[in-house]
Amino acid sequence: MKTWSTKETTDLIRGAGLSFRRRVGAHDIAATDATLLGGRQLGPGAGLFANALLSHSHVVSDEWLSDQTPVSHHQHGCVRYATNGQWLHGCAEVEEHRGLHAATQRAYADLFEVLAANRCPYLLR
Repeated sequence: MKTWSTKETTDLIRGAGLSFRRRVGAHDIAATDATLLGGRQLGPGAGLFANALLSHSHVVSDEWLSDQTPVSHHQHGCVRYATNGQWLHGCAEVEEHRGLHAATQRAYADLFEVLAANRCPYLLR
């Protein structure tokens, strides 16, 4: 199995029209960055991408950016996603009060409907 270096990975995603950045500190780019496909925030406070995870006392965000515009943002059922036609980044949020089995079935159904409707060759997350 090949182990990829950071440089090899960066070169690979740049060649495929995708960029990655990690930022430290609270900020809100979701409304201003037209190339943002998606990401996640680690740390306290309101989620930059409505997907806050546990971390130390500081905020760190991982962001996937399209080298091509436009990026369009959508929601289908419990799936929020963004795409530029080549890359698709999505996140499913289930409603556990419906029961885990029903929520899981709904999430997978919504995910596969998004994938079938978009036909993007590259998926993130």
